[in-house]
Amino acid sequence: MDFYHTTHSLAKNIICASCGIIGHDVASFRSVPITDTILSHLSIGSDVYVAFDFSCGVPTLDEHRIMVNKEGLSAEGKVVLCN
Repeated sequence: MDFYHTTHSLAKNIICASCGIIGHDVASFRSVPITDTILSHLSIGSDVYVAFDFSCGVPTLDEHRIMVNKEGLSAEGKVVLCN
């Protein structure tokens, strides 16, 4: 049973919204609200040209030009970041 529970606890992909790393251990990641000020470090200045549309569909993040991997957004409205 220990093997079964350990295997199933690691059987989902968790993707970091910042760097895109894929992990399986929930303890290696944290979820922050989309309004958390730590996300300002991922903001791209309006004077910086980006050759692709990096909007994620979340108005709060898009308005502040915060570049995240869409796969790192949770259904609960949080942003998943690796430790």
